[in-house]
Amino acid sequence: MLRSLCASTPLWRSDRGEFDSHDVHLLPQEYLLRKFDRLEFDGVDPFYDAESIFAEASQRIGNYGPRARLWRMSSQEAAARFPPETFDVVFIDGDHSYSAVREDLRLWRPKIRPGGLLAGHDLFNLAFEGVLEVQGRAG
Repeated sequence: MLRSLCASTPLWRSDRGEFDSHDVHLLPQEYLLRKFDRLEFDGVDPFYDAESIFAEASQRIGNYGPRARLWRMSSQEAAARFPPETFDVVFIDGDHSYSAVREDLRLWRPKIRPGGLLAGHDLFNLAFEGVLEVQGRAG
């Protein structure tokens, strides 16, 4: 069983590298859950002042039963719930400030199984200086 944790809502590309007309409406998590029946997904987002978005996300993720869970809490609260080496993949798309990016990396890195992947959003986006600054200091 592959277990992943992420929080992101852009469109996902099909296996052919182009948008697939019947998959274009799916969240990336839905696409992956549909394509890989052995995948487990945990999504973390506090959904601050976003009741309708939370309701829709809960309904959509709920379609995948016990393989998909949505945690309405902060990154820090969620990280405390999972033991080390829980996930094969962790994808972070959170607060883009330097201190928050650094803290997310500190919190989630130990949660990845050996050989797993830690990935993030906006790595090369100049609008998010905190992400760039953490990346520059890590090298």
